[in-house]
Amino acid sequence: SEVMSASEASDLLFTAVKLGKTDFGQLSNEVYKVGPIAAALGVDFGSVTAALANLTAQGTPTAVAATQMKEGTKSDKAFRELSGKGLAGFLSEGGTFEEAIIMMKGHADDLGISVLDLFGSVEAGQGIMTLTADGGAAFANTLDQMNSSTGATQTAFETMDQGLAVTFDKIKAN
Repeated sequence: SEVMSASEASDLLFTAVKLGKTDFGQLSNEVYKVGPIAAALGVDFGSVTAALANLTAQGTPTAVAATQMKEGTKSDKAFRELSGKGLAGFLSEGGTFEEAIIMMKGHADDLGISVLDLFGSVEAGQGIMTLTADGGAAFANTLDQMNSSTGATQTAFETMDQGLAVTFDKIKAN
């Protein structure tokens, strides 16, 4: 509540639904897994919803995507070894979640290992592998769309309202 309004959060969630392969019910049931941990580390809600949208768009079930994000945000040790500071410190100094995961993927590539080897959790590694598979381009694109998500809730409401109005008009006509 100190950083964003309910309407901004709602816009991000509706945009995640639009861009991913999930629905609002699934997303709202799962975001609690990663939200508090991400917030404690300083990962912004837009990055969380963008990652969930991107992971589900690539076929990862919503519940699995949330677990991957939760485990990934807890993988401070791997990031600390790479950058000399924890993820929270990196983010508080102006770094972004996107930059962090690209750095981790690049570090793994430089070492000639899989990014899975940097994490204590297979789920976390799989999430980072998915988000960085194309060098992070798809994730970056999703983040850009999240940044322009203002009004997504209103658009969803208008779409639903229009659909219901048409249905009721047909019922009245019959």
